[in-house]
Amino acid sequence: MELLAKAFGATLDEMQKHASFIINAFDHQHTILFWNDKCAAHFRIRPEEAIGRKLEEVLPWVKEDEKLVYIDRALWGKKMQVIKVPYRMKNGHYEQHILPVKNGQGQVIAALNIVAEMQESLSIPAFKSLKP
Repeated sequence: MELLAKAFGATLDEMQKHASFIINAFDHQHTILFWNDKCAAHFRIRPEEAIGRKLEEVLPWVKEDEKLVYIDRALWGKKMQVIKVPYRMKNGHYEQHILPVKNGQGQVIAALNIVAEMQESLSIPAFKSLKP
């Protein structure tokens, strides 16, 4: 878990309780390793209900969209960024960053998923031309 915090540039407590972003992490089998409070509030699923289970079990709809493809690409070492994605459960859009998390030997051991609100970003002219 410390590697996740290091990849995010924060402490685990900051990631869990104080982050203003939705943050979660997955291993190569899509097992949920981390699920912060902002993620819990958004999906209405407590961390203890999510951590240790497969993402597809917790959020079955992920099988129907590209989210697993992005996670898998990060698990192969590629940084992923998806901009202006519409929310499924509320109005608005988000920006998603999925980063590979590597151990001391340089092997990818997890994918760290960070979701940021885009409401303020959409007022910037460069974002208005992007299509979801």
